[in-house]
Amino acid sequence: MRFVVFSLVLSSLVVGCHGTEEALLAAIEGGCLLDSDCEEGLVCRFRVCHQPCQTSKDCPRREDGEHQACVVADKPLRICQLDAERDCELHSDCPGDLICGVDGVCRNGCGGDRDCGPEHVCAGGTCAEPLLLDGEGRLTPSERGPREGAPCSYHSDCPPSEDGISLRCRGGFCEVACLGDDRDCGRFERCSTTGSDPPLPGACELIGDPSGLHCSPKDDYPDESAIACACPDGTTGEQLCEPDGSAYGPCTVGMNQCLLP
Repeated sequence: MRFVVFSLVLSSLVVGCHGTEEALLAAIEGGCLLDSDCEEGLVCRFRVCHQPCQTSKDCPRREDGEHQACVVADKPLRICQLDAERDCELHSDCPGDLICGVDGVCRNGCGGDRDCGPEHVCAGGTCAEPLLLDGEGRLTPSERGPREGAPCSYHSDCPPSEDGISLRCRGGFCEVACLGDDRDCGRFERCSTTGSDPPLPGACELIGDPSGLHCSPKDDYPDESAIACACPDGTTGEQLCEPDGSAYGPCTVGMNQCLLP
């Protein structure tokens, strides 16, 4: 008799526990403004009820069998990322402070591993689980992911634009290297679309053979593009760097070449 009673009590506990779990999962994705609008154990973020977490293993499984990602909503709170919040093409597709990674997934931005949660590393400006990275430690770019505006840490994190133009990492995001102006490029480089009207996006290209570069013909590097020189009449002129960066030109004063008297 005691065994029968114990079995009935145990069965009711199991059913009750299972029912609580189902109710909790059903309450996730419910609309909210405050935590109190959500079922007990859930938190309100991005106006939707979420399950809090410490790692992705705390989160429900997606249809593909993998756990939902555990992302930072606002430090130190981490939440399970809902399927509806995952895919993106633009940063504006992502809720809160999440940004669209090169793989077309909304992720936390980062400048180093310390900015990411447990079991995540900083890869190309976004937090990701190590198992998702390729042999070079990068996320695989997606066709739907952003090109221009993609998060990055280095120039090499930036895939080419949809037009095949090389992008560079500026301020943590991939941008067109130059816009029709050599001044957008670095030393010993020239914009491939210089002189275009209207200015067109371009790539920064080396002025010439790196082994033959001697100076940089750029106005924003006066110490490289021009040097002072003495004229025979005692005046001071300047020598400009040749367009191919191979050498300095003749000594000139204004537009006139400094000649012997």
